[in-house]
Amino acid sequence: MPLTMSGEDWSVAYTQGWNPVSYITGRFGRERRNAWLKAMAVGKDLDVATATELGVSFDQFGWEWQMSLRQSFVSAQDLAQGRL
Repeated sequence: MPLTMSGEDWSVAYTQGWNPVSYITGRFGRERRNAWLKAMAVGKDLDVATATELGVSFDQFGWEWQMSLRQSFVSAQDLAQGRL
């Protein structure tokens, strides 16, 4: 059964997938990003590939990525009031 999604759903899915990969590229570089993707392509699970190729646990990666999102989207008012 084919997957059917609206154009808006595809756009959201693409953005959600692109953002962490973009973060990985900026934080770890293209070579390590490609090694991480290749590790998963040959069968390593996400936790193992992340630890092996990026040098951090997947939980640590997730926390760091979420913090980067907060820093990117927090308003100046939120920062001034100490809300993160």
